[in-house]
Amino acid sequence: MTISWRTFFSHKAGLTADSGKEARPQPAGRGPEGQAVAEDAPQAAPAAKKNSYAPLENLGERNELLHVRFGYMADRLEDLKSLAEDFNLLAAPIAEMATELPQAKSRLIEYQALLERESEENRSARDELKGLRRRLSLLEDEKLRTAKRIAALEAAVEKAEEDAAELRIREDELESLRRNAEKRADLEHENRQAVEAELSHLSSKASAYAEDLQAAIADRDTAKERSARLEAELGRLQKIVDQQVLQLVEHEARAGELEKASRQQLAAIEDLEGRLVAQRTEHEAALHQAGLQNSSLAAEKASMTLKVEELNARTAAMDQTIGQLRTAQGDRDNMIQKYEAALRDAEKGMRMRDRENAVLEQQLKDRTQQFNEIKQASDEAAKRAAMLNKALSGKSAALDSALEQVEARADQMDELTQRFEKEKAALKAANRRLLEDLEAEKAERTLAQGALKIARESRSWLQKQNEALKRSNRALRTATDDADLPVEFSDERPPEEDFEDEIPRDEPTNNVSHFRSRTRDPNDKP
Repeated sequence: MTISWRTFFSHKAGLTADSGKEARPQPAGRGPEGQAVAEDAPQAAPAAKKNSYAPLENLGERNELLHVRFGYMADRLEDLKSLAEDFNLLAAPIAEMATELPQAKSRLIEYQALLERESEENRSARDELKGLRRRLSLLEDEKLRTAKRIAALEAAVEKAEEDAAELRIREDELESLRRNAEKRADLEHENRQAVEAELSHLSSKASAYAEDLQAAIADRDTAKERSARLEAELGRLQKIVDQQVLQLVEHEARAGELEKASRQQLAAIEDLEGRLVAQRTEHEAALHQAGLQNSSLAAEKASMTLKVEELNARTAAMDQTIGQLRTAQGDRDNMIQKYEAALRDAEKGMRMRDRENAVLEQQLKDRTQQFNEIKQASDEAAKRAAMLNKALSGKSAALDSALEQVEARADQMDELTQRFEKEKAALKAANRRLLEDLEAEKAERTLAQGALKIARESRSWLQKQNEALKRSNRALRTATDDADLPVEFSDERPPEEDFEDEIPRDEPTNNVSHFRSRTRDPNDKP
């Protein structure tokens, strides 16, 4: 840049010299070879001392030379003025840059604060999203637990319904058993009444037989003849009685079996909860067997009545037959007592069954109450599940809206981040260009200051030369007054050759436009 400024000042000096030469008329004795004449002027000065008119000529030449020098100085001052204006033009954008730089810094700080705030909002939104996801997972777990509880309650309700149905079935079976037992008790009571009537009839017959026995004793003698015949008949009757005794024993065994069956039925009724179906079949089989036994007993009783009638017809003269009949009557009394004991046991069993039915009814009521409570709890659980489903739907909708807001915020954050990155890059580029321009302006300012310093030095030198010329003019004026005295000029001559060597003559370029082309317009964008 030093070389460019040197060339600039040399161009300016050459232009001012050329313009000074074109604007001013050339003095006498100076033509196109004015430079050669100016260079030969110091050589002609010693010759002028010998001539009497040489001082005036030298004075005129020096005056012309001073005019030229003053023209050069005025041109250079105009150039310095234009340079100062250009410097002011350069200083204005530099000042604008200096004022815009803190604004750009403040905007950068604002964008950084905005980015931090948006990042904080993004973090808070992500934290809120995590919290909502945790709450959603908790609600889903609670929903699963509620669904499991509802399923368990439904299973419990179904089980309670099944138990209630089983209890109803058991109650129906027990009711049918109770009815059958009542019917059986009625039948046994009727049988007992029939047996009592038969016994009374037999007792009356026995009294009649006793009377007949009296007559038979009287007729015994007459009957001895018939005894031989009756012995055979008696053996046959003995066999029949033995068979009847065996039948009575079988009847007793059957009564014991019936008693055992009733006891088994009582034990089976006590164990209704575990083996209800088996007991029902056993009870039905036992009832069927008891019915068969009762029918067989009725048939046997009918056959026995027929046989007793036959015996009554034949016991007119049979003492042994009467004794056997009395023993059979005792056996029958024992059987009746056994039947009565079995009837009492059956009545006890009926009472126990009634109590068991009452207990079962109470259990059924309790189970029904439990079922109602379970149903109420299931309804409440269903309502709560519906409320939870509604809450979950609301939470899911809120979560969806929150997710949409988070996505929108994330998109806004991305857009703001991209915008911030673009503006940051643009600001960095502008700041970099401003710094480069500022550095260039600083360098140009230093060069301008150097140029101004050189101009000041040249101006001071020109002022000194002007003072010297003024002193020489005053000396010449005093010398003209004294014509006899020779004019003596100062030996200190300005470095014309050096000054003119600084002015190039071969570059007709406009240096001001060249300098302005090197500077940038502040309104132009980089």
